[in-house]
Amino acid sequence: MTDSENNKYRMYLSIEKTLDENGTLLAGVPALVSAKTILSANIVAIGGYSTQLLSDSTGQTIVKKQSRDVLENAILKVSGGLVAYCTAENLVAQRKDINFKPYQLNRAKEIELYNMAAALLVVALPVKTLLASYLITEADIEELDALHTAFLKSIPGKRDSVGSAVAARLAMRLLFKETDLLIKDKLDNLVVIFRAANPEFYTKYTSARVIVDLGHGKKAGNTTTGSTTTASINGKVYDTETEAGIAGAKVMIEGSSLAATADAQGLYTLTTVPDSYTLLAEKEGFEAYSDDIVLEAGDALELDLGMDKIV
Repeated sequence: MTDSENNKYRMYLSIEKTLDENGTLLAGVPALVSAKTILSANIVAIGGYSTQLLSDSTGQTIVKKQSRDVLENAILKVSGGLVAYCTAENLVAQRKDINFKPYQLNRAKEIELYNMAAALLVVALPVKTLLASYLITEADIEELDALHTAFLKSIPGKRDSVGSAVAARLAMRLLFKETDLLIKDKLDNLVVIFRAANPEFYTKYTSARVIVDLGHGKKAGNTTTGSTTTASINGKVYDTETEAGIAGAKVMIEGSSLAATADAQGLYTLTTVPDSYTLLAEKEGFEAYSDDIVLEAGDALELDLGMDKIV
């Protein structure tokens, strides 16, 4: 993750924790419970993509090996019971097609292993309610179906690990956008009903809602230069696809006249007074960027702003 994404992710976790701690309140608002469920799912997914991007090739190999082993075991279990069923029902042709041996699975290429699971499901799904006598439950069939679908998604269309990383990065960015929209359009507007009814919870939520920890050494702390009653923000505005600086991008504090224009390298600096703000960045051809931040007197915060091209 970029520093900005790390900041947002920490904010997501803070919101999730606050909502979890007030589950009784949420229970009375089904729409809020639903939105919180989506938030938690997105947090897990973003964490997964982040782990994937941080993993080295060895780690990726181990994960793929574990996924394959689980699928092979599921195939063997269902195959055994289905072979017994086909034998009892004199379904010789079907039995031949699904009587997989361990060595066959071990030697199979990834797509071949997927096809074996798919062939097994073709025979098993129509008779899944009849397989209990052969120690195969409907849950076993459903698990095989889910595993073989997940395994297909794990097979890279290209062997180039860079291509895989790019796909993970794009998927993670989409999740960040979706989660930002969920918080702004759903959670914020739903939680506001507690502003008068339960001000303590509302205050906790709004505190969790603001990004305060910039992490990765990006919060320089109190400065010894300039006025101690002011704070500064600086960093780079960059294209999230190419990571190149975006010259001419306008960075501003929402609702104020404070603004700066990024230079040829995409670098910007803003000097402002301490407070809570929404920081915005705009540039023709790119989707607008926004981040909620808190500044204290004397802070010198470095924040890189990633912007997505409009497709």
